Amino acid sequence: MSKKKFRQNKSVSGGVLCADALKRQLENALSDGRVRKAFLLAKELIAQRDVPSVLLSLAAKAVERKMLQMHREGASSQIGMMLNAVLVKAPGIRELMHPEYIALMHWNDAAPSYFQIYESIPAVKEQLDAYVRRLLPDPRELSAHKHLQNNHSLKRTADLITKVWIELERGDSSGLEALNSTVGRHSPFVAWRLLLNGLNCFYAGDSKSAEENLVRIESDSPLSRLAYELIGLIRNKAHADSDIQRRIKRATNGGTLSAAVAALETNLEKNLSDHRRQELLYAVFTDELREKRPVLYYNLGVALHLMVGVLPNREAWFKALSRLKDQFRMIILTRHVEHMESICDWLYLSGQECFTKQERALIYDWLATLVSLRLHPPGRKPAYITIPKERASELYREMENYWEKSISLFPLVQSYSKWHQMSESFLTAAQSDKILERWHNDFPHDENVLFKLLESARKRKVYTRAASHLKRLTELAPNHPGLVRSRELLQLEQVLSSLGKGHDAKARALTGQLEPSLEIFISGFQNFVKIVCRIPGAASRYPLLEEYFCRRAMDNKFALPSGTPFTFRWEELDAEEFFTEFESIFTISDPVWGNARLTAVHYPKNGLKHLERISSERLWNFCRLFPDRADQFRYGYGILDFLWKLTSEGLSRQDNWTGAFLLLRAFLLLSVSHFTRDRKIYEFLREKIINILAVSSKYLRKAGIFEPLKNVSEYLESLYVSQSEFTKKTDCFGRHEARKIVEVEIGSRLDSLVRKNSIPEASSYYEERREYPCLLSNYCLLPDDAESDFDDDNFDFIELEKMNLSEKLQVIFDEAKASGISMKELARKFLQEMERTKQ
Repeated sequence: MSKKKFRQNKSVSGGVLCADALKRQLENALSDGRVRKAFLLAKELIAQRDVPSVLLSLAAKAVERKMLQMHREGASSQIGMMLNAVLVKAPGIRELMHPEYIALMHWNDAAPSYFQIYESIPAVKEQLDAYVRRLLPDPRELSAHKHLQNNHSLKRTADLITKVWIELERGDSSGLEALNSTVGRHSPFVAWRLLLNGLNCFYAGDSKSAEENLVRIESDSPLSRLAYELIGLIRNKAHADSDIQRRIKRATNGGTLSAAVAALETNLEKNLSDHRRQELLYAVFTDELREKRPVLYYNLGVALHLMVGVLPNREAWFKALSRLKDQFRMIILTRHVEHMESICDWLYLSGQECFTKQERALIYDWLATLVSLRLHPPGRKPAYITIPKERASELYREMENYWEKSISLFPLVQSYSKWHQMSESFLTAAQSDKILERWHNDFPHDENVLFKLLESARKRKVYTRAASHLKRLTELAPNHPGLVRSRELLQLEQVLSSLGKGHDAKARALTGQLEPSLEIFISGFQNFVKIVCRIPGAASRYPLLEEYFCRRAMDNKFALPSGTPFTFRWEELDAEEFFTEFESIFTISDPVWGNARLTAVHYPKNGLKHLERISSERLWNFCRLFPDRADQFRYGYGILDFLWKLTSEGLSRQDNWTGAFLLLRAFLLLSVSHFTRDRKIYEFLREKIINILAVSSKYLRKAGIFEPLKNVSEYLESLYVSQSEFTKKTDCFGRHEARKIVEVEIGSRLDSLVRKNSIPEASSYYEERREYPCLLSNYCLLPDDAESDFDDDNFDFIELEKMNLSEKLQVIFDEAKASGISMKELARKFLQEMERTKQ
């Protein structure tokens, strides 16, 4: 309205009538979205005196609209000048402005202080959150703001939304989980979360879920119009009624894999022209998909081959599929998963030119792995030899042939690892080292291979080569966890080697170069070497370790000088000293000095001093080793009597571990019963063991300690006691009877039950059983009618049955990507799902 016309209205109608007319015109301008006219009317309005609050609120709304218009047109820097001019005439407008416009007023402040107090000042937080919730049209606006630092919560969330949206448009919805966990229901970005989840469902063809997300976007959100049009497009089954819907359809119908797969699925059974079929296929099987996501490319082909195989028009589809790149490869992948265990089928695949060298190397590695299964016939314990040695050697030569072919095509770490692991059971250490050297040549930066070579050279006593490997390992991986210990052990082995060759002076010189070690195991070894070298002042400091190293030196065929005290016998040791040295021995993993057997340690005949200082748990952790390794040898009287004294000490404490020590006492009595030939004594011992097991079970369950109970069923089986009989026996013992049995065991002695001379003093080894590596310990060859073991994995096929093909493919791929499974396993998943679809 011109100023002339406004003055005419004012002179004719009077102030009140003029204000009413101005109100009507301002309301009409605001409702029609005419921002410039509304702002001019607002300026005329506030120029009057004593403006009513109703009119002032309309003027404030017009000012807000003008601010937003200027912001959207890139004139944000002029908002401050405009507001100052308005507020001078009508300062009450500021109180009527909404919080989001207060934030907009500070948008181009010269100083960042307003944005820095976002977390600390509730009013500022309310204003900026309101801006994000009601005015923000694009999250990149926050990402580019000069006053928002990278660690600002608004900027971080805006960056995440932008990243997830870009990935979503490329067909990758993996980022939605992070977005959903970051943006909660009270977040100002909740509308963006709902929009992206709705778009994801829309792309996947899940119209119901898409609409459920979109309808929850608030009406005052800048995304509400987009959500409204998208809901209309969904309800009209992709038929666009408005220009915005047509733009949405153009933007979302192309460029996504899900949309292309959905279009292909819709037209599978239709009578199409060859050109249209080819068009639909090329939309899915693009060169970009083949290069960037080959696993999905090939397995989509596998799924489609299986799907069209049951259609009436399959010949036409197969003709169209034959024009795809690597179509023969897809057919092979469709068939090979049905014969995973067939060596003949894999030999056929190894000769196909459609596979790369790396894939053929994987095929040969799998062939060798399949041959290794023949070392462990079904129904037998897989780790033990169950076939003649000559047959096993033949199988190894066959495996070796496949691994040679695999490595010649494409060296693989897994092929070298399996080959070397298997070769240690068939070849000498020197021959096995040649495989390690080839492994090291192909993977020179693999520190673990070099460490294996170092350990093997030490074991073979090739110390010059071991020193060379040690030097290279130090240069390659100075922080390798086994480097320090291997260096210290190599120095000690070189001393013993010099002694065995009669070079006493050289051995003493090498001993003088030894540095103190932080490990008690190495310190004990160093002290033993000094005693053997007769270094002045050397004396026994680690009795258990010195005795142990003396035995192991003889076992490893180190020639100690004549006159060396081969035994360091101690009738009684301090308990803390014994347990510390014992634990150091059995926590060391070393091919020469570690991996000790329980019989390699000297156990004092008179027991241990100050045993009460050892905690019950630590005492039990020591004792439990003996029943756990009872399958290796039969314990003699020396070990049994030593353990008997320890269990008496443990029982006398009557704490939570009483049941565990009772269980060990039952094991000792069971071991003793194997030596008796007197029927009456055996029956007496059998009844005593059953009673102890029953009381032990009650004590352990009451204390909440269940791990020791794992051996009870084995003990009962050896005594020919059924579980029901044992349960009845357990129920018969009350608190008084159980305590009485414990008191009896505390005061009992081993020699009071059996004659000492009826049990050999030393322990005897059972016949050692050689073991072959089991390369597929969790592999099972199922018959055709057996239950599939895929039901326990991450793929929920019950939910997949409710989906269409495109949804199934997307879900399976997303799960596979998250699980990191191989292409071969993914193909099996697709095969199983397609078989379900055909059924």
